Amino acid sequence: MFKRVSIIAAAALFLLSGLQLGAQGFDRAKFDEAFMRLTQEMEITGTSVIVLKDSSVAYSCSFGENDLSAKIPFTGESFVKAGEVSCPVISIAIMRLADEGKVLLDKDVSRYLGFRLRNPEFPDNAITLRMLLTHTSSLAAEVPFNSIGQFDASVNPDLSAAFTSRRPGSKYLESPAGYVLAAAVVEKVTGERFDEYARKHIFAPLGIEAYYDPADIPEGKRAEGYLWSLQNKGYMPNHRAWLPLETGNYIPGESTFGLHPQNGLIISVEGLAKLLQVVMNNGRYVAGKRLYSAAGGVELLRQQAGRMRQGLAFQYNTTAVPDYVIANAEGYSRGMSVCLYFNVKDNVALVAVCNGAHDPKPDSDGVIGNHFNREMRNLFIKNLVD
Repeated sequence: MFKRVSIIAAAALFLLSGLQLGAQGFDRAKFDEAFMRLTQEMEITGTSVIVLKDSSVAYSCSFGENDLSAKIPFTGESFVKAGEVSCPVISIAIMRLADEGKVLLDKDVSRYLGFRLRNPEFPDNAITLRMLLTHTSSLAAEVPFNSIGQFDASVNPDLSAAFTSRRPGSKYLESPAGYVLAAAVVEKVTGERFDEYARKHIFAPLGIEAYYDPADIPEGKRAEGYLWSLQNKGYMPNHRAWLPLETGNYIPGESTFGLHPQNGLIISVEGLAKLLQVVMNNGRYVAGKRLYSAAGGVELLRQQAGRMRQGLAFQYNTTAVPDYVIANAEGYSRGMSVCLYFNVKDNVALVAVCNGAHDPKPDSDGVIGNHFNREMRNLFIKNLVD
């Protein structure tokens, strides 16, 4: 029997003072009914959700299990792989270094990497940190490299596979490699491995427990990932999700691909909610303390690329609801889904994770898909958009 857990200790969960359960104008019972119906329709194995409204915890709930065989309940502290939701941590790190004057968003990123980074078709066009973070660098969607040094033309004269024919800064194309290069800049500038920098300067001040190497996760706290099997008409565990990293000979600024900073963040829904709350407050996490400057916070969220749908860390959805801007980050990794949806102006947010879900009916191409993120976005729109 799946267990359901309500998170009541809201004041201890979040950082900003004055948070209380409940929020005016939000129907918790209606949301709860819709959320629980979704868990049944998609046969979700384990999930946690937190809703923030008007600087308060409007709703929080966990349902299902971390591990179906061991019958470990899924809670707000269950660790999942964040997938693409890992990217905002890289952007936050860059904003901190920009505040300290150690990097500049609009200067040639080559000065930080230690070699000349260029699209071979546009050798005179510099690639900047801003381009890397807004996916406008002209890097290809899939880059066949596994080390930072392979982007150095003096070492690897054929870089054509790593770039598109688009001029840097001109077009949006999502490229995870851009965020790996940005994480490498953090390592080059600080001399620290990215996961160690993030733990010391981002997670620790916020009281967040987060990891990049699965070997570091406390026993019993990780959620197994489950994929729906059409053949078996049931869930199959994906054991490859938690293979430990090989970092014995790690070189900061060179071995960054092996750390998977662009999709390898391991975090709980509670940790994500804390991080998102700081983002929505432009870097402030307690009175008088900031993770990064207010100006940096505005820049982090400003819509500036891809038809004004891309900021330095988050994408924007302006089509779901007319005249309403929804900022989002969505991730998927080996059966685990993670999503953040929020609107800073109205101070509303939804953070949700799950370790296995599937649609009850096939897609148009006949495939049973995991559309947990889509359904959670619909819940956000129907319940938190006025």
